[in-house]
Amino acid sequence: MEDSTTPDLRSLNHGLFQLTLPNSGRQMIAWFIGIVCFLVTGILFWISLTIPDIAPTNEAYNMHPDEVTSNEVRLLGKGFKSDETGAYLLLSGEIQDGIIATGYCSQDDEGNWQSNTDGYEHGSIMILPSNGSSFNITWYRELSPEFNAFERDCPTDDWEISQGDVVNLFLLKQGNDLWLLSAAEEGLDAPEKTGREDMQRIALLTTAIGSVLMMVTTPSSLSSDLKKIRKLSGDMIHLHGSPGALEPSKGPVRSNDESSWILSVPNHTIWSENPYMADEGSELIDEHPIKVGTPSPATFTLYSINGIIFITATTWLASDLLARHGSGFHWFAGNVMRLGLVIFTIIWAYLAFKRWKLVHNIIDTPTSKVRSVAVGAAELVGQVRPGPEGTLSFNVGGDESRLVEGAVAYKWVEEEHVCRGSGEDRTCSWETRRKENASVPFMLHDGTGGILVDPSSWEKMDYGGSLHRWGGGKWRWTVHVFGAGDPVYCLGRVETRKDDEKEEGLDGSIPNAQLIVRGNKDVGMETKLNRGTEFSLLSSLRSTTEAIIVPLLMLVSSIIPFFW
Repeated sequence: MEDSTTPDLRSLNHGLFQLTLPNSGRQMIAWFIGIVCFLVTGILFWISLTIPDIAPTNEAYNMHPDEVTSNEVRLLGKGFKSDETGAYLLLSGEIQDGIIATGYCSQDDEGNWQSNTDGYEHGSIMILPSNGSSFNITWYRELSPEFNAFERDCPTDDWEISQGDVVNLFLLKQGNDLWLLSAAEEGLDAPEKTGREDMQRIALLTTAIGSVLMMVTTPSSLSSDLKKIRKLSGDMIHLHGSPGALEPSKGPVRSNDESSWILSVPNHTIWSENPYMADEGSELIDEHPIKVGTPSPATFTLYSINGIIFITATTWLASDLLARHGSGFHWFAGNVMRLGLVIFTIIWAYLAFKRWKLVHNIIDTPTSKVRSVAVGAAELVGQVRPGPEGTLSFNVGGDESRLVEGAVAYKWVEEEHVCRGSGEDRTCSWETRRKENASVPFMLHDGTGGILVDPSSWEKMDYGGSLHRWGGGKWRWTVHVFGAGDPVYCLGRVETRKDDEKEEGLDGSIPNAQLIVRGNKDVGMETKLNRGTEFSLLSSLRSTTEAIIVPLLMLVSSIIPFFW
């Protein structure tokens, strides 16, 4: 029975927006990384504003520096001083004196050879163009030198691009100064100078990484509140035995987790000795959906806001890589990103819709009371209690020191920590050596009555978190349990029990005693048998806006780079 200290779950109506902060260690780590990414974004963007914005090579004039007139000179713009002017030139010539680039061979970690040719920044270079007199140039000190060279056959001696070599040049003429922006060997194009753009692109990438990390780890508004309420409950000891003869179980205690009771545990002192009969007072358990209703999540949380930031950043980045000048790598990266973005948003929208549909099927399916449930598909919520066969007792891995009691269904796995290989190729993982599972029919009791459930008829049961894990050194044992006293959500088919399925002395005057719930596939929807109540399943519920509308808008937005 609900008292004045019981939190009111019906008050969970979160309105337009709720700030949902991480509530687990992994989420906090992801958020920390995300916040660092946003800080890095700000730093990178600020740095990018100090980098000169160099024009594309196709806007440069193909002429001798001496031929430049005021018609070719223009304000240089962003990254330069406000009154700086100059002319961009593109021409080829033979090196008369000086070194423009040097090269060497190197090996990667796998022993593969590769050639490297880098601009040589020391000293000036004298160039003799095909038409006109020679002139001296110097690498532009505000930017790193870029030189485009052919691959060499390695291994070989170091080389240099110097006197007698013909090169293609991308220059900036400022008054009497000639600055070399980039260069290439004859037959290759001088590289574009995209330092400012690339810094801003990296900033967009860190924004995307930070926002997607924070998006996928942002809890729903309901899960945050339910976790706070659940913390009011402590650990729970399962009960062991048969109806009317129960005692606290030996072995591990159920720790509070995401599948535990949110409100107070129905106390076994009010249980009827006849497991099919109503509890004292004949009232529904506090956490029954009929009693607490359906919560309403916030329309927006940081999940959708970070999702919008992610799609905006990646759409902008993909469009920028394709729209602004750059190398072949920029074009390739832009195309990969815009295709990947569409695939990501399609998967996101599909998974979001699938989850939304599943949750709303649960919401839209009326929860029956055990005492009045009819034969056919039914949704039931209640407490696990021992059935006619009582509860199970077993030793995990066959060791008496790992005794577990009070279970109606369990599975355990024995794993060995195995390492293979050596050095950088060494890998380690936990490998299964033994496993076991078993179950017995149990009672689902909602306060108004109990009904027999056959867990073996479900192909898959959701045990929630593990009951306990033992381990040390190279071995560990993990056990999952449905235990007497746990909350249970059941979506299955109610059937009339056959005579040979009824225990001796069954009270036939109780209608629900004649029934059994099984996980048959012909229910018309996905059958479920979960540890936890309906509220546990709905803790991840997001608003229709976040679950459907935002992903669809993001899918439409992801198509923008194809038309930019």
